[in-house]
Amino acid sequence: QPNGIWDIPTCLPQIVCPESTLTTAVHCVEQTLPLTVYSAAMPAEVPFQCLVDFVSSSEVATCSAEGLWLIPACLPKIVCPTYSLVTALHCVLDFLPETIYSSVEPATVVFSCLEGFTSGSSVATCNSAGLWDIPVCVLTAILCPLTPLLPSACDCVTGSLPETVASQLEPVTVPFFCLAGYVSSKSFAVCQPNGIWDIPTCLPQIVCPTYGLNTALHCVIDFLPATSYSASKPATVVFQCLAGFDSNTDVATCLSTGLWDIPTCVPSLIKTIDKNALPVTNLLKIGRRALHSV
Repeated sequence: QPNGIWDIPTCLPQIVCPESTLTTAVHCVEQTLPLTVYSAAMPAEVPFQCLVDFVSSSEVATCSAEGLWLIPACLPKIVCPTYSLVTALHCVLDFLPETIYSSVEPATVVFSCLEGFTSGSSVATCNSAGLWDIPVCVLTAILCPLTPLLPSACDCVTGSLPETVASQLEPVTVPFFCLAGYVSSKSFAVCQPNGIWDIPTCLPQIVCPTYGLNTALHCVIDFLPATSYSASKPATVVFQCLAGFDSNTDVATCLSTGLWDIPTCVPSLIKTIDKNALPVTNLLKIGRRALHSV
């Protein structure tokens, strides 16, 4: 070598695999494996092929360190056809692809359910009969615990929300009642997908009584109906002035004090043309229209 040192080859024990004839009895293409000589550092392999309808885990026969041929086992080929998955199965995949395998090496395809569903397995399996074993997707169970309801905490009727099993697609509701003098936007508690109860909020009830509207107010309606609401959802009633009158809003509002805030109807303003504010061209147009109308 350039460094003045001899590069001496390493002598390894010679391994010899004898010539060997393969017949169809082992379900492979008939062939002869040649006499093969090699060293442990350079394993010898010969291409290998199974008969039609048989498969193996390897496509080569290997000359082992003991001087014996390691011949792959050809096993009956199992084929599961392409299989369409309908929406009723609630799974992510649209279909299972055609799959070929041998009985010692089962074939599987990754399988997952849609959100809100679970299954006992994460794979679909091609079985020995050439049929697909498909996991069953069922609704994911959600457990909401027993939850006491304390009037001091929620201003609601004393009781409890029972331990409840629900699902994301089939939520469970339980009737819910506020104490007298309180109202909420919902009349039920909901068992949520995270396993926590969604409990309505009870707020002080505000009541505005029936209020008669006299003609001096110049409005269309005769009275405002008795109205009950909570501070989080103010109550309004559509309000309209008589023809020839306008107001700055089109609703009457029930205030937090229990009194009605009623718009004031005032005579409509008649808009006049300020000729000093118009360009000469617009004045000419107005004049022409006036002449044509005479």
